[in-house]
Amino acid sequence: MDEDSLFSEISEQLKQIALVVTALSHGPVNTNELHKVVMNVEGFEEDMLDEAFDHLVNDEKARRVWLKMIG
Repeated sequence: MDEDSLFSEISEQLKQIALVVTALSHGPVNTNELHKVVMNVEGFEEDMLDEAFDHLVNDEKARRVWLKMIG
């Protein structure tokens, strides 16, 4: 996979995560859906993805800041 393809793939995965996180900011957390999306991000170790998932679920302020940064 060339660098452009890798960048496109990661961008698409981040968009999916952003959609789930946006939904989280407007209602109850669907942790199953968020976990599925985060864990499907390629190119990262499973432990790192678990930490990212925990962070997004447990820190509402950080989640909202992240949404503003990507939105």
